[in-house]
Amino acid sequence: MKHLTSIIIVLLLTASAVSAQPHRILSQPVDVSGEFSDLQNTLFFADKVASWDAQKAEGTVEWSRQNLYIRQAFNVNTLLPQHLTMLDFPTGAYTQDPELPFKIESV
Repeated sequence: MKHLTSIIIVLLLTASAVSAQPHRILSQPVDVSGEFSDLQNTLFFADKVASWDAQKAEGTVEWSRQNLYIRQAFNVNTLLPQHLTMLDFPTGAYTQDPELPFKIESV
């Protein structure tokens, strides 16, 4: 009887976890807007154009590693980006603020 009770509890918890997930229709686009306000995510903002060759219409963009923090002032909470120091391991394997190439082409 004790095993039956534990099995029923596990089934109820599993059923509630499955029903909590939103239902999606096949080929329905995924809404990713919630990811931009999640405080756990690392965001990369295009910070500046590091180099530009006008003849070839190509250059590099420096991406700034940021995370969000909550600033509270009076009765308003605001999500603001702040510069994030990289804590990745191993230390030299990744770039803090990477520079990536881009190119402009006419259609």
